Amino acid sequence: MTEADNARDWGLMARLAADDESALDEILSRWEQPVLTFIHRQLGRRGAPDAEDLALEVFWRVYEARRSARPTGSFPAWLFRIAYNLCVDYSRKRNRLAREISFEDLANGSPGAALEPPAPASHQPDTRALNRELAEHLEEALGRLPENQRAALVLCKIEGLSYQEIAAALGCSISSVEALLFRARRNIQAQMAPYLRGH
Repeated sequence: MTEADNARDWGLMARLAADDESALDEILSRWEQPVLTFIHRQLGRRGAPDAEDLALEVFWRVYEARRSARPTGSFPAWLFRIAYNLCVDYSRKRNRLAREISFEDLANGSPGAALEPPAPASHQPDTRALNRELAEHLEEALGRLPENQRAALVLCKIEGLSYQEIAAALGCSISSVEALLFRARRNIQAQMAPYLRGH
């Protein structure tokens, strides 16, 4: 992100603070898809049905912060910090609910069958199918990363944020971001190695 882009986004926030509602439309047109993509990546398939609601919550919080947000630092870092915190809260609630359902199922003699992912579909042995299968394995590997590693990797590789912006978004130091990215890449490589050897 260039300084001009950053200044433009904070300028939109200033307009929004001055009750120019059209500024929110412009923020949405610029950031709705990146935020939604980030949330989808953070939550994985199980959270996909709620991703749009969470994205709306992100922009509701942007609107609520229109007068309190300070235009210092990176706008994307500030925005993705809101999204990241919402994803963390959502995941905690979902995991707590999943545990409650699992205990209930066990008590009723049905050991969490509803929580198990569907069996993978069979694949045709052509290049497109193999590429699709590789993408699915990669998506699953990404989903198994700890939240902070996954967020750092998505913000770096998908959103193109700098280490400094990622640090601001995740509330950690730049050296922590470097460590998170190193561990995330190592974990992805370890998870993908058996599959890649088999192909």
